[in-house]
Amino acid sequence: MRRLRPVAAALTLLMALEAAVVVESTGQAVALPQDVPAKKASAPGKAPKELGPATAASVAAARLKAKIQNRRIEATDARTETSTTYVNADGTVTEEAYAGPVRFKGDDGSWQDVDASLTQAEDGSIRAKGHPHGLTLAGRHAAPRGLKAAGAPSASAPVPLVTMEDRAGRQMQLGWYGALPTPTVEGAEDTVARYKDVLPATDLLIESTRTGYEQLLELKDRSAVDANGQVAYSLKAEGLIAKAHEDGSVTFTDAKGKTAGVLPSPVMWDAQSRAPRTPEAAPTRSTPTTRQAA
Repeated sequence: MRRLRPVAAALTLLMALEAAVVVESTGQAVALPQDVPAKKASAPGKAPKELGPATAASVAAARLKAKIQNRRIEATDARTETSTTYVNADGTVTEEAYAGPVRFKGDDGSWQDVDASLTQAEDGSIRAKGHPHGLTLAGRHAAPRGLKAAGAPSASAPVPLVTMEDRAGRQMQLGWYGALPTPTVEGAEDTVARYKDVLPATDLLIESTRTGYEQLLELKDRSAVDANGQVAYSLKAEGLIAKAHEDGSVTFTDAKGKTAGVLPSPVMWDAQSRAPRTPEAAPTRSTPTTRQAA
């Protein structure tokens, strides 16, 4: 019997970087005096004037607004999934670039903030609050009919454990051969769903990330090693071609050969050592690096 140790697999959809093109064609000429007089101090007890959102539709508009209001203004047309552009009060431009996506475009075309934290939906499923690929996890579910043993491949249809979509709307689904209890959401940022005792002395965990998810099996004591053999999952990818590699990773490509998703090589570690992080797993928070130009 093969011994089973904790296994983590991260599924990360590649995020296409969007190039921001700034077009300055307002069709209007705006003249500003060389010396802008200082604003008069507000009268005692009088509330300061509300300036409104610190945003403008373009870099040109942001430059004008930043000078008039003497504060930093974001140029919204320069937004991308991984960067934010500001015009400072002195006319310089600052771009904050992030290691992972901080926003994505929804179905209506508007920008939405990425929020990998999990919440329970009305139908009992678990969903990421703001995920670029609509990450959805299974709720409580009975075992497939005819299943002989949990975690063993079967002719029965598996339980849809994890469901995601790529940018073209093609669905990727990870299936589980066995019953699933009601998951508990945990973690510092509520990004982990735990399904307790899906196998003897073994919990199944799904962690939501900014670009996909990580799946782990946590063996809680030594008895789990002796009780469990190989564990099987099903994987369905509509309209995509899956290719397995020697290192255990799997890539998903479309009909044109363009990569749409990656299943990295599985990793394992002892409970007394620190869990490794796969390169593809983006953190739930993203810290910007700043570049400033005149």
